[in-house]
Amino acid sequence: MLTFPSFAGSDTTAIGLRGALYHLCKNRKCYDKVMAEIDAADAAGELSTPIKYAEAVKMPYLIAACKEALRLHPGVGLTVPRHVPKGGATIAGRYFSEGVCFHVKLAMIVTKHTVRIVLV
Repeated sequence: MLTFPSFAGSDTTAIGLRGALYHLCKNRKCYDKVMAEIDAADAAGELSTPIKYAEAVKMPYLIAACKEALRLHPGVGLTVPRHVPKGGATIAGRYFSEGVCFHVKLAMIVTKHTVRIVLV
């Protein structure tokens, strides 16, 4: 049984968990590998109830699955500022002069979505 705090950050924690569960449910092979790793650790007596963080981080496939889920489905909807480098740059077929600052959603940085440029 996993338990999580229900104070600051609970919404982003819930988003991360939902993303991890969603992607694991969509990929049976990965789900089976995560479950096999958890079952093996449990059978070896390496897990307590609830599972502690120090125990979970010793399961490399579980940690990799969680990190990949957060990469694919970031829990934060904020944007990250990006500054055009010296000399300018062409992004998605459009030239931007140096020093221009634009904001990019994390989901756009970590996935292969088509870049849509909107200048405000």
